[in-house]
Amino acid sequence: MLAVHASLVVTQFCFAGFEILARIALVDGVDHLVFTLYRNFLASILLLPLAYFVEKKKRPALNFKFILRVTINQMCSFFHRVTINQMCYLIGLQYTNTVIASALRNLIPVLTFVLATILRVDELDVKKLDGVAKILGTLLGLVGAVLLSSHHPTVREILRHQFLRRRGDLELQTSGWELGIGCLLLAFLSFALFLVLQSLLLKKYAAPFSIGAFSCLFSTLQLGIISASFGQASKIWSFWTTSQPRVILSVLYAGLIGSGFVSGVQSWGVHKGGPVLVAAYQPLETVLVTLFYVFFGGQALDPLSMGGILLVFAGLYLLAWAQRHQRQRKLLLDQSIREPLLDNVVIVE
Repeated sequence: MLAVHASLVVTQFCFAGFEILARIALVDGVDHLVFTLYRNFLASILLLPLAYFVEKKKRPALNFKFILRVTINQMCSFFHRVTINQMCYLIGLQYTNTVIASALRNLIPVLTFVLATILRVDELDVKKLDGVAKILGTLLGLVGAVLLSSHHPTVREILRHQFLRRRGDLELQTSGWELGIGCLLLAFLSFALFLVLQSLLLKKYAAPFSIGAFSCLFSTLQLGIISASFGQASKIWSFWTTSQPRVILSVLYAGLIGSGFVSGVQSWGVHKGGPVLVAAYQPLETVLVTLFYVFFGGQALDPLSMGGILLVFAGLYLLAWAQRHQRQRKLLLDQSIREPLLDNVVIVE
Protein backbone atom coordinates (compact mmCIF):
# COMPACT_ATOMS: atom_id res chain seq x y z
CA MET A 1 0.00 0.00 0.00
CA LEU A 2 3.00 2.31 0.31
CA ALA A 3 3.07 2.64 -3.48
CA VAL A 4 -0.62 3.62 -3.47
CA HIS A 5 -0.09 6.38 -0.90
CA ALA A 6 3.01 7.69 -2.68
CA SER A 7 1.18 7.74 -6.03
CA LEU A 8 -1.79 9.62 -4.59
CA VAL A 9 0.58 12.23 -3.16
CA VAL A 10 2.10 12.72 -6.63
CA THR A 11 -1.37 13.17 -8.18
CA GLN A 12 -2.04 16.11 -5.87
CA PHE A 13 1.21 17.76 -6.97
CA CYS A 14 0.09 17.29 -10.57
CA PHE A 15 -3.41 18.62 -9.98
CA ALA A 16 -2.15 21.71 -8.16
CA GLY A 17 -0.27 22.61 -11.34
CA PHE A 18 -3.32 21.83 -13.45
CA GLU A 19 -5.50 24.20 -11.43
CA ILE A 20 -3.13 27.12 -11.96
CA LEU A 21 -2.59 26.46 -15.69
CA ALA A 22 -6.30 25.88 -16.34
CA ARG A 23 -7.11 29.23 -14.76
CA ILE A 24 -4.60 30.97 -17.03
CA ALA A 25 -6.13 29.30 -20.10
CA LEU A 26 -9.63 30.38 -19.04
CA VAL A 27 -8.53 33.99 -18.57
CA ASP A 28 -7.06 33.89 -22.08
CA GLY A 29 -10.51 32.95 -23.37
CA VAL A 30 -10.24 29.23 -24.15
CA ASP A 31 -13.60 27.65 -24.96
CA HIS A 32 -14.85 25.31 -22.20
CA LEU A 33 -16.01 22.66 -24.65
CA VAL A 34 -12.78 22.70 -26.66
CA PHE A 35 -10.67 22.55 -23.50
CA THR A 36 -12.62 19.59 -22.11
CA LEU A 37 -12.64 17.72 -25.43
CA TYR A 38 -8.87 17.94 -25.92
CA ARG A 39 -8.32 17.17 -22.25
CA ASN A 40 -10.12 13.83 -22.64
CA PHE A 41 -8.68 13.17 -26.11
CA LEU A 42 -5.08 13.55 -24.93
CA ALA A 43 -5.82 11.46 -21.84
CA SER A 44 -7.15 8.70 -24.12
CA ILE A 45 -3.95 8.76 -26.17
CA LEU A 46 -1.92 8.24 -23.00
CA LEU A 47 -4.15 5.68 -21.25
CA LEU A 48 -5.17 3.40 -24.13
CA PRO A 49 -1.68 2.01 -24.94
CA LEU A 50 -0.81 1.97 -21.23
CA ALA A 51 -3.90 -0.08 -20.43
CA TYR A 52 -3.24 -2.44 -23.34
CA PHE A 53 0.32 -3.32 -22.34
CA VAL A 54 0.03 -3.17 -18.53
CA GLU A 55 -3.25 -5.09 -18.25
CA LYS A 56 -2.91 -7.26 -21.35
CA LYS A 57 -2.57 -10.56 -19.47
CA LYS A 58 -4.73 -9.89 -16.43
CA ARG A 59 -7.57 -7.96 -18.07
CA PRO A 60 -10.89 -9.90 -18.09
CA ALA A 61 -12.33 -10.91 -21.44
CA LEU A 62 -14.23 -8.24 -23.37
CA ASN A 63 -17.54 -10.02 -23.94
CA PHE A 64 -20.78 -8.47 -25.14
CA LYS A 65 -22.23 -8.27 -21.63
CA PHE A 66 -19.24 -6.32 -20.35
CA ILE A 67 -19.17 -3.94 -23.34
CA LEU A 68 -22.89 -3.25 -22.89
CA ARG A 69 -22.40 -2.64 -19.16
CA VAL A 70 -19.47 -0.28 -19.73
CA THR A 71 -21.35 1.57 -22.48
CA ILE A 72 -24.34 2.18 -20.23
CA ASN A 73 -22.04 3.13 -17.37
CA GLN A 74 -20.13 5.61 -19.51
CA MET A 75 -23.31 7.12 -20.92
CA CYS A 76 -24.47 7.75 -17.36
CA SER A 77 -21.06 8.81 -16.09
CA PHE A 78 -20.71 11.27 -18.99
CA PHE A 79 -23.46 13.36 -17.43
CA HIS A 80 -21.83 13.63 -14.02
CA ARG A 81 -18.14 13.17 -14.97
CA VAL A 82 -17.96 15.52 -17.96
CA THR A 83 -21.08 17.71 -17.96
CA ILE A 84 -21.19 18.31 -14.21
CA ASN A 85 -17.65 17.58 -13.06
CA GLN A 86 -15.30 18.87 -15.76
CA MET A 87 -17.52 21.52 -17.37
CA CYS A 88 -18.89 22.91 -14.10
CA TYR A 89 -15.39 22.91 -12.65
CA LEU A 90 -14.10 25.09 -15.50
CA ILE A 91 -17.05 27.48 -15.23
CA GLY A 92 -16.59 27.68 -11.47
CA LEU A 93 -12.86 28.30 -11.82
CA GLN A 94 -13.51 31.03 -14.37
CA TYR A 95 -15.92 32.94 -12.11
CA THR A 96 -13.87 32.50 -8.91
CA ASN A 97 -10.13 31.73 -8.63
CA THR A 98 -7.71 28.97 -7.70
CA VAL A 99 -7.89 29.86 -4.00
CA ILE A 100 -11.66 29.35 -3.82
CA ALA A 101 -11.52 26.20 -5.97
CA SER A 102 -8.78 24.73 -3.81
CA ALA A 103 -10.76 25.52 -0.65
CA LEU A 104 -14.04 23.97 -1.83
CA ARG A 105 -12.20 20.89 -3.14
CA ASN A 106 -11.72 19.89 0.49
CA LEU A 107 -15.38 18.90 0.69
CA ILE A 108 -14.66 15.88 -1.55
CA PRO A 109 -13.46 13.55 1.26
CA VAL A 110 -16.59 14.19 3.32
CA LEU A 111 -18.92 13.82 0.32
CA THR A 112 -17.18 10.62 -0.79
CA PHE A 113 -17.24 9.22 2.73
CA VAL A 114 -21.01 9.85 3.04
CA LEU A 115 -21.83 8.44 -0.43
CA ALA A 116 -19.61 5.37 0.04
CA THR A 117 -21.26 4.66 3.39
CA ILE A 118 -24.80 5.09 2.03
CA LEU A 119 -24.12 2.86 -0.99
CA ARG A 120 -22.24 0.33 1.20
CA VAL A 121 -19.10 0.63 -0.89
CA ASP A 122 -16.93 1.29 2.14
CA GLU A 123 -17.33 -0.55 5.41
CA LEU A 124 -17.97 1.64 8.45
CA ASP A 125 -18.45 0.17 11.89
CA VAL A 126 -18.46 2.88 14.55
CA LYS A 127 -18.08 0.17 17.20
CA LYS A 128 -14.67 -0.71 15.78
CA LEU A 129 -11.56 1.37 16.29
CA ASP A 130 -10.87 1.65 12.55
CA GLY A 131 -14.40 2.99 11.97
CA VAL A 132 -13.87 5.75 14.53
CA ALA A 133 -10.45 6.49 13.00
CA LYS A 134 -12.03 6.92 9.54
CA ILE A 135 -14.53 9.46 10.82
CA LEU A 136 -11.93 11.32 12.87
CA GLY A 137 -9.39 11.31 10.02
CA THR A 138 -11.94 12.73 7.57
CA LEU A 139 -12.95 15.49 9.99
CA LEU A 140 -9.34 16.37 10.84
CA GLY A 141 -8.51 16.71 7.14
CA LEU A 142 -11.54 18.95 6.61
CA VAL A 143 -10.76 21.19 9.61
CA GLY A 144 -7.11 21.46 8.61
CA ALA A 145 -8.01 22.39 5.06
CA VAL A 146 -10.49 25.01 6.28
CA LEU A 147 -7.76 26.59 8.43
CA LEU A 148 -5.43 26.66 5.44
CA SER A 149 -8.07 28.07 3.11
CA SER A 150 -9.10 30.83 5.51
CA HIS A 151 -5.48 32.01 5.70
CA HIS A 152 -4.66 31.95 2.00
CA PRO A 153 -3.10 35.13 0.59
CA THR A 154 -5.58 37.58 -0.81
CA VAL A 155 -6.07 37.95 -4.53
CA ARG A 156 -4.01 41.16 -4.56
CA GLU A 157 -1.12 39.35 -2.87
CA ILE A 158 -1.34 36.55 -5.40
CA LEU A 159 -1.08 39.07 -8.22
CA ARG A 160 2.34 40.15 -6.95
CA HIS A 161 3.83 36.85 -7.96
CA GLN A 162 5.65 37.20 -11.28
CA PHE A 163 4.36 33.95 -12.78
CA LEU A 164 0.75 34.96 -12.26
CA ARG A 165 1.24 38.67 -12.83
CA ARG A 166 -1.23 39.44 -15.54
CA ARG A 167 -4.09 41.82 -15.24
CA GLY A 168 -7.24 39.85 -14.55
CA ASP A 169 -5.53 36.47 -14.06
CA LEU A 170 -6.94 35.85 -10.62
CA GLU A 171 -9.45 38.63 -10.19
CA LEU A 172 -12.61 37.52 -8.47
CA GLN A 173 -15.54 38.29 -10.72
CA THR A 174 -18.05 39.27 -8.06
CA SER A 175 -20.90 39.39 -10.56
CA GLY A 176 -20.55 35.64 -11.10
CA TRP A 177 -19.56 34.72 -7.54
CA GLU A 178 -22.73 32.74 -6.79
CA LEU A 179 -22.59 30.95 -10.15
CA GLY A 180 -18.94 30.04 -9.65
CA ILE A 181 -19.44 28.70 -6.13
CA GLY A 182 -22.49 26.70 -7.21
CA CYS A 183 -20.68 25.17 -10.18
CA LEU A 184 -17.68 24.19 -8.05
CA LEU A 185 -19.94 22.52 -5.46
CA LEU A 186 -21.69 20.55 -8.21
CA ALA A 187 -18.35 19.58 -9.73
CA PHE A 188 -16.93 18.23 -6.48
CA LEU A 189 -20.13 16.38 -5.57
CA SER A 190 -20.01 14.80 -9.02
CA PHE A 191 -16.37 13.78 -8.55
CA ALA A 192 -17.21 12.12 -5.23
CA LEU A 193 -20.02 10.19 -6.92
CA PHE A 194 -17.70 9.25 -9.78
CA LEU A 195 -15.16 7.72 -7.37
CA VAL A 196 -17.85 5.65 -5.64
CA LEU A 197 -19.41 4.40 -8.90
CA GLN A 198 -15.98 3.63 -10.30
CA SER A 199 -15.22 1.40 -7.32
CA LEU A 200 -18.41 -0.57 -8.00
CA LEU A 201 -17.40 -1.09 -11.64
CA LEU A 202 -13.86 -2.12 -10.67
CA LYS A 203 -15.25 -4.89 -8.46
CA LYS A 204 -16.71 -6.51 -11.58
CA TYR A 205 -13.89 -5.56 -13.96
CA ALA A 206 -10.56 -5.34 -12.13
CA ALA A 207 -8.65 -3.37 -14.76
CA PRO A 208 -8.35 0.24 -13.52
CA PHE A 209 -6.27 1.61 -16.40
CA SER A 210 -8.66 0.11 -18.96
CA ILE A 211 -11.63 1.63 -17.14
CA GLY A 212 -9.90 5.02 -17.10
CA ALA A 213 -9.06 4.73 -20.80
CA PHE A 214 -12.64 3.74 -21.71
CA SER A 215 -13.98 6.66 -19.67
CA CYS A 216 -11.79 9.24 -21.43
CA LEU A 217 -12.44 7.71 -24.87
CA PHE A 218 -16.22 7.71 -24.45
CA SER A 219 -16.10 11.28 -23.18
CA THR A 220 -14.06 12.36 -26.22
CA LEU A 221 -16.51 10.77 -28.66
CA GLN A 222 -19.54 12.26 -26.93
CA LEU A 223 -17.96 15.71 -26.69
CA GLY A 224 -17.07 15.54 -30.39
CA ILE A 225 -20.70 14.84 -31.29
CA ILE A 226 -21.92 17.68 -29.06
CA SER A 227 -19.37 20.09 -30.53
CA ALA A 228 -20.41 19.24 -34.08
CA SER A 229 -24.09 19.62 -33.16
CA PHE A 230 -23.54 23.13 -31.81
CA GLY A 231 -21.33 24.24 -34.69
CA GLN A 232 -18.11 24.26 -32.67
CA ALA A 233 -16.12 22.12 -35.11
CA SER A 234 -14.23 25.11 -36.52
CA LYS A 235 -13.03 26.10 -33.03
CA ILE A 236 -11.76 22.58 -32.43
CA TRP A 237 -9.75 22.38 -35.66
CA SER A 238 -8.36 25.92 -35.40
CA PHE A 239 -7.40 25.67 -31.73
CA TRP A 240 -3.76 24.69 -32.33
CA THR A 241 -3.14 27.49 -34.84
CA THR A 242 -5.02 30.36 -33.19
CA SER A 243 -4.28 29.83 -29.49
CA GLN A 244 -1.41 31.37 -27.54
CA PRO A 245 1.49 29.06 -26.60
CA ARG A 246 0.64 29.10 -22.89
CA VAL A 247 -2.96 28.09 -23.64
CA ILE A 248 -1.70 25.16 -25.71
CA LEU A 249 0.68 24.27 -22.88
CA SER A 250 -2.24 24.36 -20.42
CA VAL A 251 -4.33 22.03 -22.58
CA LEU A 252 -1.42 19.61 -23.10
CA TYR A 253 -0.78 19.53 -19.37
CA ALA A 254 -4.50 19.13 -18.60
CA GLY A 255 -4.83 16.19 -20.99
CA LEU A 256 -1.61 14.27 -20.44
CA ILE A 257 -1.06 15.01 -16.75
CA GLY A 258 -4.27 16.45 -15.25
CA SER A 259 -6.53 13.81 -16.80
CA GLY A 260 -4.35 11.07 -18.28
CA PHE A 261 -1.80 10.43 -15.56
CA VAL A 262 -3.97 11.55 -12.63
CA SER A 263 -7.07 9.64 -13.78
CA GLY A 264 -5.07 6.46 -14.34
CA VAL A 265 -3.40 6.61 -10.93
CA GLN A 266 -6.65 7.50 -9.17
CA SER A 267 -8.46 4.58 -10.83
CA TRP A 268 -5.67 2.29 -9.66
CA GLY A 269 -5.91 3.87 -6.20
CA VAL A 270 -9.67 3.26 -6.06
CA HIS A 271 -9.05 -0.37 -7.04
CA LYS A 272 -6.37 -0.89 -4.39
CA GLY A 273 -7.55 1.29 -1.51
CA GLY A 274 -11.13 2.34 -2.20
CA PRO A 275 -12.76 5.67 -3.06
CA VAL A 276 -12.53 7.09 0.48
CA LEU A 277 -8.74 6.73 0.54
CA VAL A 278 -8.37 8.46 -2.84
CA ALA A 279 -10.68 11.29 -1.78
CA ALA A 280 -8.81 11.70 1.52
CA TYR A 281 -5.77 13.03 -0.35
CA GLN A 282 -7.67 15.99 -1.85
CA PRO A 283 -6.88 18.38 1.07
CA LEU A 284 -3.21 17.80 0.33
CA GLU A 285 -3.66 19.96 -2.76
CA THR A 286 -4.57 22.89 -0.51
CA VAL A 287 -1.37 22.28 1.46
CA LEU A 288 0.65 22.32 -1.76
CA VAL A 289 -0.98 25.52 -3.00
CA THR A 290 -0.25 27.16 0.37
CA LEU A 291 3.40 26.07 0.26
CA PHE A 292 3.61 27.30 -3.34
CA TYR A 293 2.69 30.81 -2.20
CA VAL A 294 5.05 30.57 0.79
CA PHE A 295 8.11 29.65 -1.27
CA PHE A 296 7.38 31.54 -4.50
CA GLY A 297 4.91 34.25 -3.54
CA GLY A 298 6.52 35.61 -0.39
CA GLN A 299 3.56 34.66 1.80
CA ALA A 300 4.38 34.07 5.49
CA LEU A 301 3.30 30.80 7.07
CA ASP A 302 1.38 31.79 10.20
CA PRO A 303 0.74 29.43 13.16
CA LEU A 304 -2.85 28.69 12.10
CA SER A 305 -1.75 27.67 8.61
CA MET A 306 0.96 25.47 10.11
CA GLY A 307 -1.65 23.92 12.39
CA GLY A 308 -3.87 23.30 9.37
CA ILE A 309 -1.05 21.48 7.57
CA LEU A 310 -0.43 19.29 10.62
CA LEU A 311 -4.14 18.47 10.89
CA VAL A 312 -4.32 17.47 7.22
CA PHE A 313 -1.39 15.08 7.64
CA ALA A 314 -2.84 13.75 10.90
CA GLY A 315 -6.12 13.04 9.11
CA LEU A 316 -4.31 11.24 6.29
CA TYR A 317 -2.38 9.13 8.80
CA LEU A 318 -5.56 8.13 10.64
CA LEU A 319 -7.31 7.14 7.40
CA ALA A 320 -4.30 5.15 6.22
CA TRP A 321 -4.09 3.40 9.60
CA ALA A 322 -7.83 2.64 9.52
CA GLN A 323 -7.56 1.12 6.03
CA ARG A 324 -4.62 -1.07 7.06
CA HIS A 325 -6.30 -2.15 10.31
CA GLN A 326 -9.52 -2.97 8.46
CA ARG A 327 -7.69 -5.15 5.93
CA GLN A 328 -5.85 -7.01 8.70
CA ARG A 329 -9.13 -7.61 10.54
CA LYS A 330 -10.72 -9.03 7.39
CA LEU A 331 -7.74 -11.32 6.78
CA LEU A 332 -7.93 -12.66 10.34
CA LEU A 333 -11.67 -13.20 9.97
CA ASP A 334 -11.25 -15.07 6.67
CA GLN A 335 -8.50 -17.19 8.20
CA SER A 336 -10.65 -18.07 11.22
CA ILE A 337 -13.45 -19.16 8.87
CA ARG A 338 -11.21 -21.30 6.64
CA GLU A 339 -9.36 -23.13 9.41
CA PRO A 340 -12.42 -25.00 10.83
CA LEU A 341 -13.40 -25.99 7.29
CA LEU A 342 -9.94 -27.45 6.67
CA ASP A 343 -10.06 -29.33 9.99
CA ASN A 344 -13.28 -31.04 8.91
CA VAL A 345 -11.84 -32.30 5.63
CA VAL A 346 -11.58 -36.10 5.60
CA ILE A 347 -8.83 -37.53 3.44
CA VAL A 348 -9.88 -40.79 1.78
CA GLU A 349 -7.02 -43.11 0.85
